[in-house]
Amino acid sequence: MKKSKGMVLVKLLAYLIGFPAIMAYAVYQSMTVISDSATGTDNTSYFPYVYAGLLIVALMWLLYLIVALITGMITKRRKTARSAYVGTAVLVVFSFLLTSGVWFAIDKYVPPILSDATQSTIYYSDLEEDWAERAHTHSELLAGFIEMNIENGRLSGDPDIYLSEKFANKEVKDLIKNSYNSINDDAYNNFNGPLINLANGGRLTIPVLIHLLLDDRADPYQPFNNYTGEGRGEENKNAPIKWAILDMQQEIMGVELNLIDLLGDLATNKAITEALTNILNGESLQGTINALNGAIASDEILGAPIYVSLIYDAASSTILIELIPSSERRGVYDYMRMAWFDSNYLLVAVISLFPIRNTFYIFSLLLCISSLILGIARKRQYAGSGKALKATFSHAKEIPMPSHGGYGRIEYNPHAVNDQYSKIYQDSVDNYNYQNR
Repeated sequence: MKKSKGMVLVKLLAYLIGFPAIMAYAVYQSMTVISDSATGTDNTSYFPYVYAGLLIVALMWLLYLIVALITGMITKRRKTARSAYVGTAVLVVFSFLLTSGVWFAIDKYVPPILSDATQSTIYYSDLEEDWAERAHTHSELLAGFIEMNIENGRLSGDPDIYLSEKFANKEVKDLIKNSYNSINDDAYNNFNGPLINLANGGRLTIPVLIHLLLDDRADPYQPFNNYTGEGRGEENKNAPIKWAILDMQQEIMGVELNLIDLLGDLATNKAITEALTNILNGESLQGTINALNGAIASDEILGAPIYVSLIYDAASSTILIELIPSSERRGVYDYMRMAWFDSNYLLVAVISLFPIRNTFYIFSLLLCISSLILGIARKRQYAGSGKALKATFSHAKEIPMPSHGGYGRIEYNPHAVNDQYSKIYQDSVDNYNYQNR
């Protein structure tokens, strides 16, 4: 009895250092992805996607319990060392396949899927290195999008509801989808030729910009009917929105003129400096710029509103001319981030796998060891410490042997055989005698 209780305690400890410990560590690691107040990450509104990793752990735990129960029941019923050894081997191998084998497969097949989903802008190797930072980034994308569209009036309800419900709010979810469809169909897909590929980062030079502003483009066709900004009155509020190339960047493009390089010492002359200040910062020029902005704000001029800003810095003798896109006014990010954002819930689900992946790589050996300890405890509890056949006959001191009763015939001699096996033994003796009559 004491031995049996001891083995039960050992088995319990073996279970606890297995999947319960794994689940506890996985929850701890996953909090950075789900909701970590220390980093400001809150992806809880992406339910159930943000819990994808923990759901996988729960499923694996269930599968492990099923296999553990089956192997345990077989060992308990047969009460042989062989069944204990086989059950232990099965459980240990299954533990390895669950923890390491599955993740080897994920590491092989998920990277190309992720690359295709993000148009090769997010790589699997990047998430391996900074999945926690990426979770924070995608949380900020959602919060920033909501705040941006509350400010411009595209989300016109109660701001507190939008900020609390986030992606779970249907209006927010629909706005994300409509915004991406518009900038994808009415911008990225209607730029002609290869120049759109030159519009990333430092490759967007002035000649490329001029071409992408003025060249013919395919007609927009995707309505973006929840935007009611500049020049969109009641008569055309449901018309497709046009986008400029700068909207694809969501960045201000600046051209800086250094007057010292242009004018030499004259640029530092006090009289000239004061004159330039009065001219460039004066109401007359600012009025001209405002008029220019009003003119080119029409979709018909540059394809979409682009605003001009002129800033003169007398201290450095520089003039900064800025071209400002309308993307932020319209409540969208640059095209790359909008592509992420459209699949943000799926990206959060992929990110949620990485703390689980790391957990299983850490705990793989521990789970195999706990499964081995569990198997040894079952062997000791149900089959004893002897060889496989010794426990077969609970009351026999030795295996019964037949005695000969003449040529070709043996007599049944049970020799204190356990009732469980006596019939089988007698049938085998009768069969032998029948065949040798």
